[in-house]
Amino acid sequence: LALALARFLNRTTFSDLPPVAIQHAKMILASTLASAAPGTRIGSSRIVRDLAKEQGGTPEATIWFDGAKLPINEAARVNAMLSDAAASDDSDLRNVAHIGTTLTAVGLAVAERTRATGRDVLTAMVAGYEAAGRIGEALTGSRRGFHASVIVAFGGVVAAARLLQLN
Repeated sequence: LALALARFLNRTTFSDLPPVAIQHAKMILASTLASAAPGTRIGSSRIVRDLAKEQGGTPEATIWFDGAKLPINEAARVNAMLSDAAASDDSDLRNVAHIGTTLTAVGLAVAERTRATGRDVLTAMVAGYEAAGRIGEALTGSRRGFHASVIVAFGGVVAAARLLQLN
């Protein structure tokens, strides 16, 4: 079942996506960036950003609203923190999780490093959102003690895999 889902997500192209999915991905991008903007002024996110910049590393992706470049993992972490700090990011209502923050932070960081197109980013985000949503639906059912935040990582991983052209 996992292999079938992986193949489906990997084979999906931009032209396969319904217009509403593309529009939703664009809204997630805008929502995440809009949440990250005020997050830049929140103390905890400033601390994380400053520590990451101090640590440095290979400049692969940009920290939003700052311009500094860091390794993709650090840029994605800092950018996600900026969005989460303001707590006004998206919510996937089927799983009550903030999947878009990870999708956007990871997607844009990896896309910057790989020089992916806008269509590539949107396709990766839709695939990641769908993966996280389906996994969340499968896990919740009658299970107790499951928190939907666990599935957020799946969205980012699928988006990154798509943009890195992993099979």
